[in-house]
Amino acid sequence: MNKKSRQKQYIVVGLGRFGRAIAETLCQDGAEVLGVDRRMDVVERLRDELTQTIQMDAMDRRAGGAPHHCQGSRRIPRQDAGEAGRRPGFASGA
Repeated sequence: MNKKSRQKQYIVVGLGRFGRAIAETLCQDGAEVLGVDRRMDVVERLRDELTQTIQMDAMDRRAGGAPHHCQGSRRIPRQDAGEAGRRPGFASGA
């Protein structure tokens, strides 16, 4: 599959007002969007609007969410705005 025909794919973590607006806009633009939220009512409300939705607390380490500041966690280097803008899609909202 060449780059031109490849569909954009995004994960939106947090489907509050901001995250929901981003997810819906991306879907309207033809992208595949996986929406993640800790509240099941939010996930169920958006399941027909987004490509896929899952209920998960992204901050819960047991669920595979964000690493907590503890021994053994690795630091992810910061990127400048130019690099972040060129990376494949990840959007975050609350």
